[in-house]
Amino acid sequence: AILMGGSFLALSRFSTSHQVGAVSAQMVSALRRAQANAMTRYHDSPWGVYLNAPQRQFVLFKGASYAARDTAFDQSTAFAQALQLSNINLQGGGTEAVFTRVTGETANSGSFQLTDPANAAIVTFNLNLYGQINVQ
Repeated sequence: AILMGGSFLALSRFSTSHQVGAVSAQMVSALRRAQANAMTRYHDSPWGVYLNAPQRQFVLFKGASYAARDTAFDQSTAFAQALQLSNINLQGGGTEAVFTRVTGETANSGSFQLTDPANAAIVTFNLNLYGQINVQ
């Protein structure tokens, strides 16, 4: 029984660790897609990603801000309750990164983290003003 319990614990830690990697990849994909949509003037609009920490989700959106977005284009991605968005420190003090049309730059440079507290897994996202994303 102890062996099975240990195996289950190791498997659950692997599972949430795998989730951190998978959600990180989805987050980077959403940020890059928002930037690409803005640069190509898709629907002639800026695009962004809203980080909704309390609801454990992020949203790719069309518009100059999340509050003024066109909800018909929202693409939400939810993630496991075991994971948390934290230390959101973006310019302007908000929880969204919006990319400008044509240049793909953002006034919302900064960083945020995706964490798995149970396994001490932390992924840090750094976004610079040119829209480049660095994940550590």
